[in-house]
Amino acid sequence: GQLGGTIRLLGEPAILDADGRSQPVRGHQAWALLARVLLARAPLDRRALAVELFPETVDPLGSLRWCLASLRKALNTSDCLNGDPIEGSFADDIDIDVLRLDRDDFDIEAAGPLLGALEPRCSPEFATWLLVERARIAGIVEARIRQETIRAMSVEDHGRATRLAELGVRRNPYDESAHILLVKSLALA
Repeated sequence: GQLGGTIRLLGEPAILDADGRSQPVRGHQAWALLARVLLARAPLDRRALAVELFPETVDPLGSLRWCLASLRKALNTSDCLNGDPIEGSFADDIDIDVLRLDRDDFDIEAAGPLLGALEPRCSPEFATWLLVERARIAGIVEARIRQETIRAMSVEDHGRATRLAELGVRRNPYDESAHILLVKSLALA
């Protein structure tokens, strides 16, 4: 029985309990595993996942089991990350940032890159997956920032519009539309 909590994977990863206290998670691979399971299109086969995450380990399945157990401990539940293929199935009262990107109440300004600066030492397959997912999520975040900037302009919240437009330019300095929005928001302010 668990009373909420937070899984944060956008920016420096963290698992927070209901009181906002950070729960210890050892090793980059555990975060890699959590991201991989949460963002998977379908439940993941244990053996394939073990090889992907622990390519240099003598006992990849054992390492995977250890990682899953440590994540369940941090989440204070035994009801998730079970089975083969591995089911994510997290309780509804756990707030998971990567699954809320399209929600209105999501704080788009706080969204960092997937897994922050972590570069887990996994297989080339995982490295490629992470690269693709980081780009996909960055695209969603940047689109949301543009939408929110335009929305802020339309309700004449010039401070927010300018702040968001600056964030858009910082995130993607080569995006012309980000610069146009910044100039427009500054002109309106």
